[in-house]
Amino acid sequence: MVIIIGVKRMSGSSVKINDTGSSVSIGGSSLKGYINATYEELQAVFGSDIGNLSSDDIIGLALPKDDKVSSEFRFDCTVRYEDNPDEEDYVKGAIYSWKTDKIPQQIFTWNVGGYGQEAVWYAQDLLDAYRLTLTMEIA
Repeated sequence: MVIIIGVKRMSGSSVKINDTGSSVSIGGSSLKGYINATYEELQAVFGSDIGNLSSDDIIGLALPKDDKVSSEFRFDCTVRYEDNPDEEDYVKGAIYSWKTDKIPQQIFTWNVGGYGQEAVWYAQDLLDAYRLTLTMEIA
């Protein structure tokens, strides 16, 4: 999956999602912040949920109490700047539910992990851009 969306937080920049899912390595990352989104929005923007559920599990199924992550979406993206086209930043992150007994279906405060605050910024910007496209389609 490759998506290119304008990013507002860093004016004059764009972000390209290079990869999503279990192939994105996030070892050594940590909690950097939070975003509010629905499960459906995260699937639309970041692809398949790679949480601790098997494909036989259904959404909303209660999980064993020892599972700490019921849903997880990983992303790897490249950020380019219009004023310096030779400069690129690479950002990896994970959006996940922490210690919930079900996969959240309504608006939920998700944890965002990564190697810097940029993971939160770009995850939020990608969600905002997705929501804007939905608003434009309705209008």
